[in-house]
Amino acid sequence: MSKALAAWLLLVATVASPTTPLAVVQSSVGQVLALLRDPELARPGNAEKRRAEIHRVAASLFDFPEMARRALARHGTGYSTRERAEFIRLSTGRLEQAYVEKIQAYAGDRIVYLGESIDQAYARVRAKIVTAGRGEIPVEYRLYRVGARWAVYDVLIGGVSFIASYRRESTQVIQSESFGSVLQKLRQAEALTVPGR
Repeated sequence: MSKALAAWLLLVATVASPTTPLAVVQSSVGQVLALLRDPELARPGNAEKRRAEIHRVAASLFDFPEMARRALARHGTGYSTRERAEFIRLSTGRLEQAYVEKIQAYAGDRIVYLGESIDQAYARVRAKIVTAGRGEIPVEYRLYRVGARWAVYDVLIGGVSFIASYRRESTQVIQSESFGSVLQKLRQAEALTVPGR
């Protein structure tokens, strides 16, 4: 491939990339929904391919490690660097899985985007899910600037924050048991979801 052609393809890819928070969310959510609705990928033999494609798109939209750090919040002190790193790694997979499960539950419904608001390095994208029998469910994606891209650090569905819910869940286990118990539960959940284990 010539250098001129490679440069042109790079320029086209850059121009074609969504740059506003609203465009980023619309593009990524649309891709995930298309993957969930694809009958070819829904076949049992394509489960791993579908999971990998959804992971690729979700990882480009969300900053799952940042979400895990925010979920750890005040519990992030008093533990070793290794324990915190393991919590973030394990939580990253759990948060991604939780998001995919949520969006999968609404895969047959319509998403209407209502707009965006930007405040320097932070943004909010408002939408609603129009369901057949459950009315309209408000959705808000919260993003922040990471280098040259916008990344989601929290999602509110029906007014319920992903991060707050995950933090509350972790806090309950930490208070009633221990931080080690949280890590053990996350390890067990990972073992159940990782193919080949």
